[in-house]
Amino acid sequence: MQPSFALPNVYSDHMVFQRGMPIEIAGTAPARSLVQVAFDGVKKSVRANASGDWRVEFPALPAGTGHTVRVENGCGAAVELRDVAVGEVWIAGGQSNMEFPVVGSQFYGLPGGWELSGEASDPDLRILYAQRAVSPDGPCRDLPRGACWKPATSRDAVGICSAVGYLFGQLLRKRLGVPVGIVSTNWGGCRIEPWIDEGTFRRHRCTKELEQIAAARKVSRRGADEAARRARRDAAARMRKLETWLRRKFFASAPAATKAALASWARPGADLRGWTRGPLASLTGAKAPGVIWYRREVELTAGLDPAHVRFRADWMNDTDEVFWDGRRIGATWIDTPAYWFAMRDYAVPAALARPGRHVVAIRLANHFGTGGFGNVWIGEEGSDARVPLNDGEWAERVEMRPTKACGERPVVPVGAEGTDPRYAFTLPSTLFNAMFAPLSPLRFKGAIWYQGESNASEWRKYGLWQKLLVESWRRATRSPDLAFLQVQLAGYQRNTPGDRLPDDFWKDFPPEADQAWTDIRAVQEDIRSIRLCDLVTAADIGDHSDIHPSNKREVARRLEALAGKMVYGAKGTATGPVLKAVARKGSALRCTFAEVGSGLVARETPVCGLAGGMPARGTFVPGEHAFAIAGARGRWHWAEARLDGNAVVVSSPAVPKPARVRYAWATYPPSMRLFNREGFPAFPFQGRAR
Repeated sequence: MQPSFALPNVYSDHMVFQRGMPIEIAGTAPARSLVQVAFDGVKKSVRANASGDWRVEFPALPAGTGHTVRVENGCGAAVELRDVAVGEVWIAGGQSNMEFPVVGSQFYGLPGGWELSGEASDPDLRILYAQRAVSPDGPCRDLPRGACWKPATSRDAVGICSAVGYLFGQLLRKRLGVPVGIVSTNWGGCRIEPWIDEGTFRRHRCTKELEQIAAARKVSRRGADEAARRARRDAAARMRKLETWLRRKFFASAPAATKAALASWARPGADLRGWTRGPLASLTGAKAPGVIWYRREVELTAGLDPAHVRFRADWMNDTDEVFWDGRRIGATWIDTPAYWFAMRDYAVPAALARPGRHVVAIRLANHFGTGGFGNVWIGEEGSDARVPLNDGEWAERVEMRPTKACGERPVVPVGAEGTDPRYAFTLPSTLFNAMFAPLSPLRFKGAIWYQGESNASEWRKYGLWQKLLVESWRRATRSPDLAFLQVQLAGYQRNTPGDRLPDDFWKDFPPEADQAWTDIRAVQEDIRSIRLCDLVTAADIGDHSDIHPSNKREVARRLEALAGKMVYGAKGTATGPVLKAVARKGSALRCTFAEVGSGLVARETPVCGLAGGMPARGTFVPGEHAFAIAGARGRWHWAEARLDGNAVVVSSPAVPKPARVRYAWATYPPSMRLFNREGFPAFPFQGRAR
């Protein structure tokens, strides 16, 4: 089949090219056909090769806006890109803490994000958002359908963007005054290996990862072998067990209540006395298992084509039925692959989609843990236009909670990866192929990366993987000087945002033994050994009861400050103190640091659980669980510490001959008060006297 004349979707109106680097424009056309490309009227011609691929390159340009690109083939077809900018382009990648959107719901969205996105008014900050996709068979040419650049001038453009990425972009704009492009490509819960390309695994002889790639490719291309068939049979048996439990126990918990709800709660004019009201993010019914209803009025304007109106949601957790003016328009059941984070896309019948006010009702079933919503909106088929729905007034009412006799969910549900490797977002290279390789025609100044939670248990391998990731991304984008800034994992104890721990839960804890969360933080610091790579810590701004801490503004501030110094030549200190050496002084250990800036300080932040309130200025006491000390082979003890100029002296009466020291060495460090005067926290550390 002859390839068609087309541009990949990384090229669109409002796009940003990296300044100071060659500008590449590439696409497809019928084999050997002539293509003419004009950049601001400067024309170049090229013939497509035998496979139909073509590319041209224009010289690097300084920052600016208002450029146009026009691509024509020999038959009169043309594609024109308008409002093209040249500036600074950065990638925002990682798992859920990078995916964490500006506008979300319940526990997963930036505080104040709705207001922030509503104030978006910067046409020179542009966003390219890559929706989730996987590809086990090799690199893709295009990002998932619908991807295009958008200026940060609307809630539609800003709301779904990575909060860290958007805030980082805002700060860069303020610093540099030039157009900035943010490419948001991330997937909650992902591992690091899916973001590394197959070629990099081959160069480094990563046998296990290459075998996984080959096995997935064999299944997706040639059918399943006996092992895969057994896996599918096992998955089917588990899903049958889950379905039986849902139908016979979970949904049968309160038959009278269910009958009453289905009879009237979706209808226009329903009696809403007793319903809770507010935006989705404020409603808490889905925190616990049960069936919960949500309904609101929506206004359809004459600008929407009634024949193509659709209800859409990024995800709903777990299953749902959606009603429009009382009529069911769609549902997602457990037979949908990875139903708990699958996108919802339901057509609204044309007869019900006329301009005017309508009632949307959602019957959400949360089977286990905490449920909720992603972004919810009304869209139009074939268009990127959105009518966002998360805010505004919703009404919520619980239909039923499962009874004790129902018991907990009997099996863990099987994701699509349990039945078909083509959907496995955990496999090596699959996310690179689908969500990064299509970016390869572009050049980038840098990348910010927030990931590691899903790899914490294999922290020994993470050091190699993060080196391969940097190599992979630099090679793919032909950007050997791509800066790479990583976020060290935030403090966290358990992910129960709906059932929070008391703030002083840690006060009786002994000094921790090594744990995955502390060890992977240490390995993440190895990124500094790679040229043009560094990291910031979020260990001090975590949330003990939520793996998705909400203070993304400070994460973005730290990343942008580091980019300012490392990439853009800003002066001064842009990161926190890093342990340099430990020396024994009598019965104490003296710790010295790099990156002290204009001096060390002990911030007087109140610490939960301390008798008498805050510790004295410049000191740390054992009860705040900041420093720990041990002999050469002895047990760890909480220690006292004091500032001594730009050093910290640590001691404990229980350890007369100290040899080892730790600071903030906990999954959730409760009191990280050691900072430099520039406002950056010291990194967690452990060290040994020399």
